[in-house]
This record gives sequence, C-alpha cells and structure tokens, in this order.
Amino acid sequence: NFDRQAGVPYLDCKSKDYFVDDVQVVVNRDGGMGMELLELAGGRDDDYGLTIVSGVSGNAEQAGVVPGDSIAQVQVVESQTDGTNTKESVQIL
Repeated sequence: NFDRQAGVPYLDCKSKDYFVDDVQVVVNRDGGMGMELLELAGGRDDDYGLTIVSGVSGNAEQAGVVPGDSIAQVQVVESQTDGTNTKESVQIL
C-alpha cells in the first residue's frame, strides 16, 4: 500500500533528518535533465521499483532536485503547435 501521509518522519523514526515528503518539480529537458539515477529495484513483475537520484546538475539542480531523492512518478507533457493551434498531450509513467 503506497498511501501514506507526507511530511512524517520516515518509518516513524525519532530523527528529524529522515522524512517522507511529496513534492512536484518541473525539469526542463532542453540541454539535458541533469540527473544521475540509480535503480535499486526495478524490472519486477508487479511494476514497482525504486529509483534514487544519485547526482544532479543543471536543470535538475535548478528545479530543486537533490541527491537521495526518490522518483515515484514521471509525467511527460508534450506540446505541438501548427501555427495557430497548440495541442498538448500528457503521459504518466
């Protein structure tokens, strides 16, 4: 079950150094995303895994991503313009 309250110390530990918080950041793809990723658990039959940010630079750093962050969901927004109309599509991975 992935339902849990954000902003709570991780696994109810007494340390305030480890906590769970949900944030949304927008990272520009122009010039590269600027994230080094480490897949700790992936390719499982249940489609769940764990991907940790191991390094940041450029766009990711400017968006507020820090090493140690875990990526839970990725949303890709694409826009196409034909001169007068703009079509936007959203894909959640």
